[in-house]
Amino acid sequence: MTRPTLILAALVLAAACGTRKTQTRDDGTGPTSAARDKDKDKDKEDAPEQARPIKQVLLAWSLEPTSSGPIKTKVALAVTDEMGRVTNHPIAELDGTCTDVGPIELYRADTALTCGQAGKGVQLHAVAGRGEVLVFEMDIAEGTEPDPMARRQIARVEVSVDAKISVAP
Repeated sequence: MTRPTLILAALVLAAACGTRKTQTRDDGTGPTSAARDKDKDKDKEDAPEQARPIKQVLLAWSLEPTSSGPIKTKVALAVTDEMGRVTNHPIAELDGTCTDVGPIELYRADTALTCGQAGKGVQLHAVAGRGEVLVFEMDIAEGTEPDPMARRQIARVEVSVDAKISVAP
């Protein structure tokens, strides 16, 4: 064969064979498969843990005035979970009418309720902690400063430890 024919034949042969820089098919036994599996494991380790749903608890006072006899109000703490289930926890039956006064920072109360008549009554404080909501009662009287050390715990409501607790507006 002549020299140009040999060169042309070599070029055609090289073009037909080509070069493979990446493997196009893998039967799972080659080193490429092992390297790829190792990379997948590394990606799983680096990936953040899938976020769990956030547990939430919504607190609100439930008030039911009595219909007979002296003015009294049945008080319960309504706890709503992230699924919308409402559970009423009876707290007390208090004299007079009740008013939701919202949070009180001084007592670390997430929500507070004032109940009474004729200038005397009680104030309830719902204080959320890890896994529980404590309800405290404190005597109040018009014209006097309440004593925060005179609060007494009257109820304890268990909630999920990792729940975000908020108060109904």
